[in-house]
Amino acid sequence: MPTVSFAKGPATVNTDRVASIRAARIELNSISSMLGEEDPRRDVWPHLLGIGTSTAVADPNAYVVSLRKKLRATRRAVTVTTPSSLTLSSRNGAIRLQIRNDSPEDLTVRLRLTSAKLKLVDPSRIITLYSGSTTEVSVNATTRTSGEFPITVWVATPQGNAEVVPLITITAKVTAIAGFGQLVSISLLLILLAWWWSHRRSARHERENPTTVSEQ
Repeated sequence: MPTVSFAKGPATVNTDRVASIRAARIELNSISSMLGEEDPRRDVWPHLLGIGTSTAVADPNAYVVSLRKKLRATRRAVTVTTPSSLTLSSRNGAIRLQIRNDSPEDLTVRLRLTSAKLKLVDPSRIITLYSGSTTEVSVNATTRTSGEFPITVWVATPQGNAEVVPLITITAKVTAIAGFGQLVSISLLLILLAWWWSHRRSARHERENPTTVSEQ
């Protein structure tokens, strides 16, 4: 935290500074919702912003900059690991994501998945990420057709919906119809075998019991 020193002259209005303070306040309110109730940063961060808004401090902007760096570092501690595409071998499957928290403290985020073609079970949920660990999240998905469908993965703050991880798009490849086609092919093969066996038995029966025509 910068050392507090007081200004010697009258304060002047700086529009850039006002915009920076406004942005810092919005970030603070959103990212604070990621912290646990007992996390000391819930008290430290507002204190930094309070000094940064003071007109009696020699360099108040330094406190705003310091605060925003801390907020940015908290967001960057969260990362998502997922392949760019995944395959669902049936019309009912699961989409698995791994969310990493490299922060020394537990963090809470909001995870939201959206897809125009897939029906997702509980696609929006609040997740607690334990410090220095990876959390695996599984979201069940169903569809009535096969094909490739985009899924949007969004990780944000629990309150304020501030972006924590840049938007991710993955492609789900559903091969359910291919499996159905295999089932139909097997069924047709069984029908063909049954017909062949029946025809073979009939031909054999005719050979063993030939029909004779008597002469008049």
